[in-house]
Amino acid sequence: MSGICTMRLLLVLPVLLLTTAPAMAVTPEECRTALDTLLNEIETNRSSAEDIYRESLKAADTDYEREVWQAEIDKVYDQEERERGRADHMWRDCMAAAEG
Repeated sequence: MSGICTMRLLLVLPVLLLTTAPAMAVTPEECRTALDTLLNEIETNRSSAEDIYRESLKAADTDYEREVWQAEIDKVYDQEERERGRADHMWRDCMAAAEG
């Protein structure tokens, strides 16, 4: 599932990067809009992955399977936090370009 999350992030990332190109004027509002879009996509990805893993968790027959699916759910939250951190760095770069 993290592959899908990464793929969606990579689809949004160029939009943010294009808005930070030095040759283009970028406004703080555009930076905020790009950040909000990225954060919404990150949340959507986490929620979708969690839903899939929770369904698998419900269907698990053994304690081992339940532990594995719970670990996957925990990883989804860890991935979300990493992606939010990256989004914050991109936003700060965008704001620096807007102010620069």
